[in-house]
Amino acid sequence: MSVSAPGAIARLSALAGGALIAGVLGLVVFGGGCATASQSSKHGESAAETPAAGPPGASEIRDFADLRRTIIPSGGRQWMILPTYVVAVNGTFVQYRFGEPDGILGSILSVDSDDQTLYLGTSHGVNLIDTQALTIDGFVSQNDSTDIYMRWLHADSRREIWGVSRQAVAWIDVGSRTWRSYPFQRFEYADLRQVLFDGPYIWFATSAGLRRFSRDWKAWDPTPGGRELGSVEIYKLSRDADNYLWAITVKGLYRYNPSFDNWDYVGR
Repeated sequence: MSVSAPGAIARLSALAGGALIAGVLGLVVFGGGCATASQSSKHGESAAETPAAGPPGASEIRDFADLRRTIIPSGGRQWMILPTYVVAVNGTFVQYRFGEPDGILGSILSVDSDDQTLYLGTSHGVNLIDTQALTIDGFVSQNDSTDIYMRWLHADSRREIWGVSRQAVAWIDVGSRTWRSYPFQRFEYADLRQVLFDGPYIWFATSAGLRRFSRDWKAWDPTPGGRELGSVEIYKLSRDADNYLWAITVKGLYRYNPSFDNWDYVGR
């Protein structure tokens, strides 16, 4: 179903985001509609109202607050991501706008992109915005609404999308519009500090230790990189310029050794 987007807007304003909601995902089939953006014909009041560019890439966005000052290139346009809508901007001129009336599914919590698509993880599902055709597709679970609070998002082209809520990993097949979930194992009640999408794996830094999910096997690894970090409080994961993966923990610094699938203790 296609509907028209609302009229033009005169200026940019950062809207307040929604509250964080956790949920356990189930196997569901989901659907949604498409809408087209409308062009804006008004300018902002001054150049100072245009936010400065945010992080250099969508993959670096991890916190909801970062979305307020993020500009992402896609489809030959610059897209500014705000808490409840996105706009294509040219200096202070707003060219196109997608908001909740057009199909944005609640508050925007996470984002990924390529040269043709913006992928938005929201408090009510997932949106795909075709940044060339200027259409939006909404993916909505037909199950309980708490299933789909996509705090982290990663897209493997337009074929499949991976999302993470506070309670599960979600795998979304775009072609068949299928949503499968894989509930957290052994850290359901832990504090989830960080999610890192890393090749075939998704790493989870938690207050109860390190966890890993295999995207190839669509299964949890019971001993991610050995047992050393299985119960150690993890503060942060980071990959350096030499492509080494590091873990900052309560016991000190560790570096991942992919040759042995293990973590080497470096020290404090």
